[in-house]
Amino acid sequence: MKKHLVLRAFLCLTLLLIVFLTTDSYAQNMKIRVVVDNANVRLKPDLQGEIIKNPPLGSVFEVEGREGDWYKIRVRTEMGVMITGYIHNMFIQVQGAETKAPEPEVLAEPEKAVTQEPQPAPVKTYEQPQAGDARPKRAELVFRVGYVTGYNISGSYSYSRSFSTGMLESANGSGTITTEFKSPLGFDGALNFFIAQGFGIQVKFDYNSTVKAADASRSTYDMNWTWSSGGSFSRENEWGVEGEVSSYILSGNLLYKISTGSMIEPLISGGVSYFSGKANANTTVGYPTTWETVEFQYIDYFAVPAQVEASLNGIGFNVGGGIDFVFTRGVALNVDARYFGRGKIEEPWQVTAGTYPSNVNEGWTITITQENAEEFASLIEPYSINPSFFKVSAGIKIMF
Repeated sequence: MKKHLVLRAFLCLTLLLIVFLTTDSYAQNMKIRVVVDNANVRLKPDLQGEIIKNPPLGSVFEVEGREGDWYKIRVRTEMGVMITGYIHNMFIQVQGAETKAPEPEVLAEPEKAVTQEPQPAPVKTYEQPQAGDARPKRAELVFRVGYVTGYNISGSYSYSRSFSTGMLESANGSGTITTEFKSPLGFDGALNFFIAQGFGIQVKFDYNSTVKAADASRSTYDMNWTWSSGGSFSRENEWGVEGEVSSYILSGNLLYKISTGSMIEPLISGGVSYFSGKANANTTVGYPTTWETVEFQYIDYFAVPAQVEASLNGIGFNVGGGIDFVFTRGVALNVDARYFGRGKIEEPWQVTAGTYPSNVNEGWTITITQENAEEFASLIEPYSINPSFFKVSAGIKIMF
């Protein structure tokens, strides 16, 4: 009886040893790698099991065992504690092969040695990259600064008022407002994107720096009159003019770049431009008038403020061309010549109503009503400005 018990115990122990050895052989040298972003390691081999870790993509673990579609691994929690968990085979890729029974080894016939003459090692050569043979770039970023000329923002505007009444045989007051601005400095940037060989589209932004009225901007006035009793008289005066002009232009262009295979590559472009900005001027004009009392008749002129502001907003065009001097495969010096066209803009001058001191009869004042101001403003030629200009610029182009 004891012999049977000993034999059964021996058989059970042997069976447990076989299972243990099989499990150890199965997991030996087997590793898994996480191949998805949202992998979960659970506390037990069940999709409802508590998630204990979300290993990142590419994590590698050693396998300690397997239960169905679940692999048993050891992971470190956020608290730094090593714990056993399970990961489903849908999240991983096995890197170590499972242990299988060895297959009979088949001896292959030895291959005949093939004698091959030694080939000379290739000589490494360094080819200096040439500007012309660089691979085509799909996009370019350009920054330039340039000189603006032909900026038609200066001009002269005249006015005149003549009358005669009572003892006044004739009277005339005439003036000229001259506005003169210097040429601004131009800055621009452009993004070129090539769609086909040499052909592309361009988004371009140009900014012309703000320029103020020069000292030569003046408002001059001359008044002369003659009494019926005889005697002619005159008065003259001069005032300064203040103002400024600023503008920027946003353009959408088509462009074509000619590939020459050398360091010099010409290109042309043109398209629609949206102009924006403003121009303004403030000065003084002379307002002549006459009036009578019981005994006398008087004539005088009054210095009255006048101002104008014009918006440059509107649609125009631009056209031009340039040359790239390519230094490296990614950098070039760009020179560009371009004309921007925009129609002429006219705005009426505004004369400010109010009470103003006399210039002939000292100490006297006169009140100009809004109706008088509007009537007098209509005598001044409209303020005219043409924001069209020609610009030559140079800068750096980055090709990528």
